[in-house]
Amino acid sequence: MNPLNLILAILFFGGLVGLYVFLFIKNKNTPKPAGCENLKPDCSGCRDYSCPNHPKEES
Repeated sequence: MNPLNLILAILFFGGLVGLYVFLFIKNKNTPKPAGCENLKPDCSGCRDYSCPNHPKEES
């Protein structure tokens, strides 16, 4: 394999990882839109226990 191809592949994938990290940080620091700060689910609960909105039963 040509060493130039290896260096270009490393730079390409390094650039993709760098872009991902940059966009992840920018998205994390973006404030929530007005009115979306404390949203509560409007459902009464289905039988899908893996749903993050599933209401927890109190013991």
